[in-house]
Amino acid sequence: MVSFAELAARAYHYDASAEAGLGTHLRFAGQVFLDNGSFTFITRGRRPPIDRYLNYVCKARPDWCPVPLDYIPSPSMSRRDMRQLARRTARVNTRYAPEGLVPVIHLGAAFDASLTHTLRKLKPPRIAIGGIVPYLRSTNAAHIRTVVDSLASARKRFRGAIHVFGLGGGISSLHLAAALGVESADSSSWRVCAARGIVLVPGKGQMNAIRLRSARRASADFHFATTLRDCGCVICSSGSIDALCESGGSGFAKRASHNLWVLLHEAALINRRLATGNLRGWSSTRLAGHRFAEAVERAHVLLDH
Repeated sequence: MVSFAELAARAYHYDASAEAGLGTHLRFAGQVFLDNGSFTFITRGRRPPIDRYLNYVCKARPDWCPVPLDYIPSPSMSRRDMRQLARRTARVNTRYAPEGLVPVIHLGAAFDASLTHTLRKLKPPRIAIGGIVPYLRSTNAAHIRTVVDSLASARKRFRGAIHVFGLGGGISSLHLAAALGVESADSSSWRVCAARGIVLVPGKGQMNAIRLRSARRASADFHFATTLRDCGCVICSSGSIDALCESGGSGFAKRASHNLWVLLHEAALINRRLATGNLRGWSSTRLAGHRFAEAVERAHVLLDH
């Protein structure tokens, strides 16, 4: 997933990818998704440049991309405000989805109505669901249930492809996506974690890499450090795990590489379990004690796995 807002701010990459094609410019043979960058533009006080976005899509040819603009609600908004934003997004969907762009709907008070309207009126082959990050960051269990229940409802009612914005940031999120049966998800949190000195631990969650350097290491940290020594990523297998604790750009790059490897490795393990039909029990063991463990189990129950 590449953000149009980030591309628009980088003239060289914007022009080069528009000329050669986004996948070719990135030297990536797989599918390349383009995010419209609405959240970034709006939070910076700018209106998303719709015409520029549409022009770029025609030239860069991403494998799929959402409608050029969507209005993202938050859990703290009133139900009235959520519905108002949903109506504005629905108008954009109605205008641009028939041109092949993916319609977007958001979690919140208007989710069911938006889903019904989108499926009945537009009959799209793919939908994108957003507005999830604030719910997943919350410590409120009801917010986590909102994510699971909403996505499970969408999966039951829609047999086409579902992309979920902001869901794929950690190991537990991959298990949640698999349990909910969504085809794709994205997040930049693995990079954000790397920038904050956080590394993902295979099958364990995450820890703060900076604490690994502490002379008074807690027993839990020592256990994580031992686990990292068996990590198969190029950073951990080619030297000391102290490389993950480096500062500056070098440390960030190594943590980001490690975090991405952990996610890809976990995704491969999940796909194997999906193929053999025994994901649920394995996920339960894998996520024991994690705050999302109950959410993953709830997703399995709702979809009768």
